[in-house]
Amino acid sequence: MAQRAGLAALMEKGLETVAFPDLNPILESLAKEPPRAVVGLALSLTRDAIRTGLGLEPRVHRDLAPVLQAAGRARGLGGLQRLADRLAEAPGQLVYNVNPRLLLDRLFLVP
Repeated sequence: MAQRAGLAALMEKGLETVAFPDLNPILESLAKEPPRAVVGLALSLTRDAIRTGLGLEPRVHRDLAPVLQAAGRARGLGGLQRLADRLAEAPGQLVYNVNPRLLLDRLFLVP
């Protein structure tokens, strides 16, 4: 549950530079978790955020609908799609032993 809440916060506030001090502990904590699990959960959240952006109900994370809507407003549908694309590519990058923290930074802190 903590991973899910952290990922939702990254989706919502990851593009705000002023939020970085608050997000840094979340990134550090997630970097210690199995990267594939974090990426899979993030992709699920992103898909639900895209659904809320289209006016649909989230499929999996219904209890996070307000946060997912906020993430959609913050990133826009195009930004959420770019995030989903990067998340879909992430497992291939994990083959090359990338630094998990740098991977998370690239996924969530880049528009």
